[in-house]
Amino acid sequence: MILPVYSETGSVIETVDALERVVPARCLHEILIVIAPASSEESFAVCRSLEATRQKVRLLVQQHTPGLGWAIREGFEAAAGTHVLMMGSDRETDPKAVPVMLDKLVASGADIVTANRWVKGAGFSGYNGLKLVLNYIFQQLMRLMFRTPLCDLTFGFRVMPTAMVKAIRWEHTRHEFLLESILKPLRLGARIEQVPVRWEARTEGESKNEVLGHARYFKVAAQLMCAGRDRILLPGASY
Repeated sequence: MILPVYSETGSVIETVDALERVVPARCLHEILIVIAPASSEESFAVCRSLEATRQKVRLLVQQHTPGLGWAIREGFEAAAGTHVLMMGSDRETDPKAVPVMLDKLVASGADIVTANRWVKGAGFSGYNGLKLVLNYIFQQLMRLMFRTPLCDLTFGFRVMPTAMVKAIRWEHTRHEFLLESILKPLRLGARIEQVPVRWEARTEGESKNEVLGHARYFKVAAQLMCAGRDRILLPGASY
């Protein structure tokens, strides 16, 4: 499980506590906390304490900066086990959904299970009204462009095969990586299932997903519209 951290403190502890409580031990290989070097000293102290006191927590200091995408990519490189889980450490991704996602993975035989805030049983709490409308329009546009039933392609809360994430040529470094991380498997023909998840606004810290950076999402989509396997996979890799 990969938890990017940028100065979060209490929410990181809450997330780790919840994961250890709700995820079966056999399914929890390790929790990789990837902390940005610009994080606060308090955040570093919390993360070091978690590594020292929790058997399955491992702390990595992000080597390439800035960007959420870099943090997740470095987590991919360090990951072991059969699957990786992408989620946040700010409680905008609900740990209680993880067992549901794992059950769906087993029951469906899918390659990937991704959380969806737009389907029945899901929803938003505390999301800016204008951003919510723009998010919906963007998701519908992506669904049509890529001819997919997926309708929440920018929510970085998903379970993916470790072998797949290590075989893909990842290129993006900020929040647009969340779109890349689902579009490239989709282009490879991965079987992807969705589960409803409710999004709750963070109560700690500030989002680094700046509005002006949203243009990069369109760049990702344009790059991948007609991308073939040789464009997506690393040299010599197969999946």
